[in-house]
Amino acid sequence: MIQVRSRRLKIFFNKKNYCPNLKDFLFFLLFLTLPFQLGKHFWLKESFLFGLKVDYLSPAFYFQDLLILILIFLEIGQSFVLKGNIKKISISFKVFKKYINDKFAVITKNKLKLWFYFLTIVFIVLNIVFSKAPRISLYWWIRIFEFFLLGVVIKRNLKKAFKILFICLPLILFFEFFLGFFQALKSSSLGGFFWFFGERSFNILTPGIARGSFLGKVFLRPYATFSHPNSLAGFTLVCLVLLLGKEEKNYFDKIALILGIALIVLSFSRAAWLSLTLVFFFFFVFRLFSFVKKKENPFSYSYFLALIASFPLFYLFTRTTIDSSSFEIRIKLAESALRLIKANPLFGVGAGNFVIGLSESNQIWQWLYWLQPVHNIFLLLFSELGLIFGVLFPYFYFRTFFNLFKDLSKFQRQKLTLAAGLLSVALTGLFDHYWLTLIQNQLLLTTLLSFSIFNKENLSFK
Repeated sequence: MIQVRSRRLKIFFNKKNYCPNLKDFLFFLLFLTLPFQLGKHFWLKESFLFGLKVDYLSPAFYFQDLLILILIFLEIGQSFVLKGNIKKISISFKVFKKYINDKFAVITKNKLKLWFYFLTIVFIVLNIVFSKAPRISLYWWIRIFEFFLLGVVIKRNLKKAFKILFICLPLILFFEFFLGFFQALKSSSLGGFFWFFGERSFNILTPGIARGSFLGKVFLRPYATFSHPNSLAGFTLVCLVLLLGKEEKNYFDKIALILGIALIVLSFSRAAWLSLTLVFFFFFVFRLFSFVKKKENPFSYSYFLALIASFPLFYLFTRTTIDSSSFEIRIKLAESALRLIKANPLFGVGAGNFVIGLSESNQIWQWLYWLQPVHNIFLLLFSELGLIFGVLFPYFYFRTFFNLFKDLSKFQRQKLTLAAGLLSVALTGLFDHYWLTLIQNQLLLTTLLSFSIFNKENLSFK
């Protein structure tokens, strides 16, 4: 048993002292580093396929994980230490046991919740046990639990986290645009200290590199700090949508919006182009609805920008074509996902195990770098997690989406912006996997879902 004086702990964890300032700083660092991928990979035996390292099968610990763990520790500290007025606090197994017993007593009062939690744990264990690589599956479930705890921390600091996020959004868009723009201009990565932010080494001649073609000229699609231009475009799209919903924009915000749109155009991600056009249309329709009902000015900066940008985006989408080989392989990945679902309908192949299941198929692959997850988040969920979670996760996602349209008389702008963000994820998720497989997109999705699920108060979009 460790005896510690409560006065010192209370001074640290008290809302008027060090802890809140430290939490503000940690939230700022976490949101500012959302697009970065600085981490340490651990290469297990299961992380190799055909003698090659596969990133999707490599457990990793990122800088953001460290920030999240500290935030969780501070939140637990405030929850424990600030309760009660005893002079000394015993940090021991007995205290922890009492806390667990109290929580369990609350849960057992609701039999339905108890059965839900019990069956959830059972299915998680079975998903790990019956997976192709249990250690990889265990790692992904730990990461899912980490995201869940991050959501709880955001819930308990909702307004503060929301305000800090909107400080970081324009900074992120500025940084990613200029890094991506100069990569495209140079036809290679910039190197140097940008490596610490997650930039990878490549040039336009690197095998498997993403290239775009416009007016007969081939150019390097920007990667910025991401592993692919498509994941960069999806991330930028959600940041753009959130910033678009901000009511009072300064000049920095307005420039960031223009740069964000330019970055999505430059990324040559057709899924992001189509999604952004549809989301802009979504915004504009609701703005016209507000004009008819409340006589509000429909031509604010955000909606005027959305309307103007929609035309070139739609033009680009209709004037460009998908590479035939890329389209063919995406179809093959979808067919492989359906075969894996048919072979493992109840528990799936295991969280994070899709690529292993794919490698064990009889499919002959002309390019090994296409050994990657299926380009559809719903097929990926179903094939890896099985029937229960493959249905449950999308159900909760779309339930959260439609709940935002309830009682729009309160916080309308806030709810519609969050709904547009969720819509952006769903649309781009139909054509790619990065929302479930890459750390930057996972963290942004976790943040967006946290604000959307716990959307019970005015978070202030000013």
